[in-house]
Parts: sequence; C-alpha cells; structure tokens
Amino acid sequence: MKKPIVAFFAALIAISASGFAVSAAQTDSGMNVAEASQQAQASYPVVTDFYNTADGTEVSWKAYPNAARYGLFVWNGDSWKGIATTSGLSLTHKGLKSGEVYRYTVRAIGSDGEFCSDFNREGFENTFIAPPEMTAVRNSEKGVFLEWTSRKGAENYRVYRKSGNSGWSRLTDTASNFFTDESAVSGTTYSYTVRCITADGSEWTSYYTDGKSVRYIKAPVITDFANTATGTRIYWDKCGGASKYRVFYLDRDNVWRGLGSTSSNSFTSEDLLSGESYTYTVRCLDSDGNYISDYDHEGKSYLFLTTPKITSLNPVTEGVEVSWGSLAGAVNYRVYRKTADTDWRRVGDTTATTLVDRNAPSGVQVSYTVRAITADGSDWTSYFNSGKSITYIKTPVITGFYNTANGDHVEQVRRCGKAPCVCP
Repeated sequence: MKKPIVAFFAALIAISASGFAVSAAQTDSGMNVAEASQQAQASYPVVTDFYNTADGTEVSWKAYPNAARYGLFVWNGDSWKGIATTSGLSLTHKGLKSGEVYRYTVRAIGSDGEFCSDFNREGFENTFIAPPEMTAVRNSEKGVFLEWTSRKGAENYRVYRKSGNSGWSRLTDTASNFFTDESAVSGTTYSYTVRCITADGSEWTSYYTDGKSVRYIKAPVITDFANTATGTRIYWDKCGGASKYRVFYLDRDNVWRGLGSTSSNSFTSEDLLSGESYTYTVRCLDSDGNYISDYDHEGKSYLFLTTPKITSLNPVTEGVEVSWGSLAGAVNYRVYRKTADTDWRRVGDTTATTLVDRNAPSGVQVSYTVRAITADGSDWTSYFNSGKSITYIKTPVITGFYNTANGDHVEQVRRCGKAPCVCP
C-alpha cells in the first residue's frame, strides 16, 4: 500500500535515524543557484532559480527522474523543516521577513510516497526582499516627488511609471529611496511603483506593489516682469490642469502673503514703493480654490520703479533740454519724443537726469517722456506717462551779411520754423 503524501514530513523527521541528519555546523554556507547549475548529474533535485514575489519566495528546481512529487524544505538553524509538497517544479514559501537569508533544499518523492532522491545538505540560499512601499507621491517644485521604504538587502531600486491604459515603463535606477520625476506632464495622472534590483541592474530582487497615483500639476514658473504705471506685472507659464492661480509676495518677515487669484497667467501687484525689490511666487488652484500644485519656495524678485517725471522742458541753443527726477535703483534712462504726426521715437539714452534733443523739430508742439532702462539698454525697467509738451522754436542762426544802399546797417532775414525772423 502506498504511503500518503502527508506522511512525507513524518518521514523527513526520520532522516536523522537513517543517517541523513545534518547539523548546523555542517551547513554553515549554502550554495547559490549558479553553483547548483553546474551539478547536472546531482543525486537530488537541483534548485535553479529564486523569484521574490509580493509575499514570499518562489523556489524552482530541475525535474528529477521518476519523481511523482517534490518536497521543499527550509533550514531553521538546527534542521531542515518541510514547507510543502507539489507535483510541479516550483513552490512559494510565504510569510517571510524582508532582508533575511533563507536556505532551501528539495527532495524527490516517488509514486509510492517514498523519497527517491537524496538532497543537497548545504542547501541553496536566497535573500527575501519585500516589495518597497511607496510612502510619498506628491507634486513638488520640480516634478512628482517619490519616496519609498528602504529594504534591507536591496542594492539598487528601479522606478516605474504608467498613465492611462499604458503599461509600466522604466524611469530610472537609483541607490536612494527617493526620486523626482521631472519628465511628468502637467495635467496627467500617473501611477508609480518601485522594485529592488541587483547592483548591475540585470535582475529584479523584489516584486512590486500596485503603487500610488497622483494627478501632476506643475508648479508655475515666473517667466517675466514688467513695471506698469500702477505696479509690477508678473507673468508665468500656464500649467495644464490648473483652473486658477494664486499670487503671493514675500513680506519682511519672510512669510508668503496672498495678493490675489486669477484665471489668467499674469497679475499686477500694486501699491508698491519705487526703488524697492519685491519677491513673488505663484501656485495652482482647482475650480474650488484648493491648492493642487507646489510652488517656487524661493520665489523670484523684481525691482519696482515708478515712471520718471519730467520736471522741465527748456529750449536751449542746441535744442530742447529735457530734465526729470532721479529714481532710486534706476541705472539708465531713455528719452522719447513724439509730435502730432509721429508716434513715440527714441531720442537717446543717458545715466544723467537731463538730455538735450538736438534734432527737435522747430515750430511744432513736441511731447517728451522718459523710461528707466537696464544698464545694457536691452529692457525697460519702468513704464512711461504721457509726458510734457513744448512748442519749440529753433534759435536763429546767422548765415550771412550784406550792405544796404545807405550803408547804415546790415540785415539778414531767416525763416525759423514757420515764423520769419528779422536778424539785426
């Protein structure tokens, strides 16, 4: 009569009585799978592979002649302990502790329920590493910030991402337990997971979880500033998935204070002091006004300069002298002129607060305005106003002499602008 398979483990206990007992001293080091693969003619089933799953280790082995079933054993420090039997060529050992090394051996069982093979007394070792758990998946200043549990025994980690109906795609390998996905597209929902891998990245050493998901909304990036007549206009890139934006400024206590919200990608900060530098940042909102993005924690700064005010327009021998009040923080100024027939045209640049327009048209009303500009003249740093006007009459210039009939005076007539002038 054949012995039932359940009697297999009882028979294992009898191994010591039949001369197959193995002490801890005799099993100080287990074989690895590479070493085992060389034992083609072994008198026992040879373990060929380990595969860490979500909750245990799947052990695989080569088929053994005349085997009907196989018994899988784990070394418990004193002796081999039976785990289970199977007619297949693999079994999963569950309930393991992550980071621990486990040693296994396999023995073949005949159709009569008796062992029909020896077993490897050294065993085959594998480190069980549980799948890393995602502990943080959130929108950050630079992208999607990921963090996961470090696993004892892990050499490296591989990060995966998927969106929509796509499968998992590899993002990066790292020895750290955190990573920022800077390639994420704003407005897209992503799922992330992590697996442990070998140092050379050739094999996985852990399974993976379903991961965690987040709808990524990028942190707005301020792209430009422009001083207006009433304040500083702030511009930023639009962010996919954002319904609105909230603008903040940094107060003197280094605390971000809200200025206002807008559905546009620009906003004007008003009631500013000329010559003062202000720091701004922007954050995305959903349609209910909830924050859905991170923000630039340092912010970007800009110097507010009010519009220069012209104090006088004076006709001088060389032309029209334009004067204006100095602005703290201004490094250069640009003077503009227009008439009824022309738009604003550049007259010249200067670091002073006066400039003479030597080409002013005579006999017509001329308007002037001034803007502050950068040192290299590439950009304006203030706005402009309607300016001041003057009807300029050019100073007459003597061009010649002639004697009259009675010889008692010299007269030269010259038209200056639209009015004739008689020069004595």
